[in-house]
Amino acid sequence: MKQLIKMRGNLDTGDVSTHSEIGYLENMILNYALPKIAGLNIGDLFELKELIGSDWDNIGGHGDRNRAGRLFKKLIISGQIKNVRFVETRSNRHALYQKTA
Repeated sequence: MKQLIKMRGNLDTGDVSTHSEIGYLENMILNYALPKIAGLNIGDLFELKELIGSDWDNIGGHGDRNRAGRLFKKLIISGQIKNVRFVETRSNRHALYQKTA
């Protein structure tokens, strides 16, 4: 698979919809992660890296993957991704999520 993301910038600087690169990342997350979330059972726990699987390493560099993870969490907390809740940040600094419905 081609490299999915090539990003610059900072996700912590405001509304994600105002940044075109982040808008691209948001669309990629929604289009790629939502079908995989739909295939999970209610109550399943997962990290974004586990959800995306082997394509995770195709998401640019380390910083790009960090930005993808922060954006995914923001989309869940804001309610843009339904039926998933943020559970906790693990000791490895990866966020843990649970499918709720």
